[in-house]
Amino acid sequence: MKILEENPEHFWFYNNGITLVADTVEKNMVGGASTEFGQFSCENISIVNGAQTVSTIGKFGEEDTSKLDKVFVPVRIIQLKDAEENFGQKITKANNTQNRVKNRDFVTFDLEQTRIREELLIDGIDYRISRGEYEKNDQISFDLVESTTALSCSSNDISIVVQLKREIGLLWDDLENAPYKKLFNPRVSGRYVYNCVRTQRIIEQVIKSKEKSLTSGRDKSIAIHGNRIISLLAYKTINTKKYITEKFDFDNPELVGVMESKVETIFNLVKKIIDTDYDKAIIVTLFKNKTKCQDIVGKITVANNMYKKC
Repeated sequence: MKILEENPEHFWFYNNGITLVADTVEKNMVGGASTEFGQFSCENISIVNGAQTVSTIGKFGEEDTSKLDKVFVPVRIIQLKDAEENFGQKITKANNTQNRVKNRDFVTFDLEQTRIREELLIDGIDYRISRGEYEKNDQISFDLVESTTALSCSSNDISIVVQLKREIGLLWDDLENAPYKKLFNPRVSGRYVYNCVRTQRIIEQVIKSKEKSLTSGRDKSIAIHGNRIISLLAYKTINTKKYITEKFDFDNPELVGVMESKVETIFNLVKKIIDTDYDKAIIVTLFKNKTKCQDIVGKITVANNMYKKC
C-alpha cells in the first residue's frame, strides 16, 4: 500500500504480478493483431496467485480511480480448455509454493463450493470462499472458515471436530476424500450451510458468555477448549434435517435463551465426566485427543435422554 501511495509508477517493478486461470480465453478484435494492446474475454476466471495484490489495488482505488492512473501490474492468464484433469489446482500449487499458501486457497476450485455460493446468492447471502484482507462476517455474509467450523460441529463426527480443534487447515487437505467430502458434497445445500453457520454463531455466543461467568480457571478452560465438543453435543439436540430447505428467524432473541439452557446442561455434563475421569488431564490437550473426546461424548449420549431432536 505504501508503494501505491508514494510511488505508484514503481508498483510494476516491486510486485510479482497476478496469475489467473480460465476455462476459455478469447481475444477480441480490438487492437487487431497488435501485441501492444488487446481485450480478452475469459470464462469462469479465478485468481490463483496475487489475490492480495488485487485486493490491495481495489481498496486503494475504491474512492478515487484516478489514483490508479500510474499503476501497472503484470498479469498472466492461463486457459484450462483441453487441459488435463485438476490442472488448475496443480497450477495454483506450483505458483504458490514460495508463498506459504494454505490449503484453503485450493478450495476455490471445488465445484461444490461454487454451487453452494450460487445457491446462497439467490437468497442474497454472500458466501466468500477465497481469502481477502477486507472481509467481514455479518447476518448475510460469511466465509469458508465459518462454514467449515459449523459443518464440522454439526457432522456428529468426533474425529472431524477434534481435527477442527487441532488444525482446521487439514480439513481442506484433500478435496477428493474425507473429511472434506463429508462436509462439502452434493447433499449439502447452501441453505443447510447458512443455517448451520447462524446456529454456530449462537452456540459460540452462549459459550463465551458462559466462560465469562465462570470463576474457576479449570472450568474456564473447559468452556474455552471444549467449545467444539460442546457445539457437537448442542447440535445433537437439533433436528438439522430441517436445515436443508427451511428458513429460520435466527435474529429471534428467544433462540439465545433456548441455547443457554442447552449449553448449561451440556457444560455441566462434560465437567462432571472430566472431574471424575480426567481430573489430572491438561484441558488444552484433552479436547485434541480423539479417544478421550469419544469417551466423553459417548458417556453423555448414552447416559442422558436430552438428545431428542427438536
